[in-house]
Amino acid sequence: MSAPPTLFDLAYKKERVSARLLQMREALSEEQALTIILESQAGQRGLETMLKERQREKDRTAQRQGYRAAQQLKHDRPLRDALADSASDCWLGWFDGSASPNPGRMQIGFLLRSPQGEETAQSLPAGQGDSSAAEYLALHALLETAIRLDVQKLVIHGDSQVVIDDVLARSQRPAAALETLRRHAQSLMAQLPEAQLMWVPRHRNTRADALTRHKNDIDNIAASRLAGPGETQ
Repeated sequence: MSAPPTLFDLAYKKERVSARLLQMREALSEEQALTIILESQAGQRGLETMLKERQREKDRTAQRQGYRAAQQLKHDRPLRDALADSASDCWLGWFDGSASPNPGRMQIGFLLRSPQGEETAQSLPAGQGDSSAAEYLALHALLETAIRLDVQKLVIHGDSQVVIDDVLARSQRPAAALETLRRHAQSLMAQLPEAQLMWVPRHRNTRADALTRHKNDIDNIAASRLAGPGETQ
């Protein structure tokens, strides 16, 4: 059997895992094994129809993400312009949260950098929950630390579009399950009147992400002097 061109791109992770197991068990090629798994998943509607449906959904998702990214850039441009004029007295922050599995054990991390370049980094276990709750708890921890340090001007970076849109009330359908976390974040933000939230792609948030995954490396991460998350000197 020959695989359609988009076979591997459109297979879900669990389907690829099942295919690898089948491949080893039955001495098949990876392509043959994945085709068998997907044909079983497609059932009566057929493999070709299922793949077309997934491609359409993938295209719609890409369009939504492109629109959201464009809107975010439009929103952030005035903020970046303002930062260029006031970088000397502005603190910078990054936060991230993870759940393994999702939902599962939560780990949160954040990094604060003073205008003089001094850094405060923390990585903490946060109980059980999903990734959105973990992102919120990481933001809470960052804001609470900023308040304790009497930070006046702060720009916070995070890679969770869901949480940032939720806090800034830009989401058309705010998640009811996140309401308590959202209200607490907003109350903390109110104590930092010059604090701003900015979305960044994950590859620009690597240091905060590392704090959620390598809690034993906190000292090394905090001591490093990179130009910024995701950048090298």
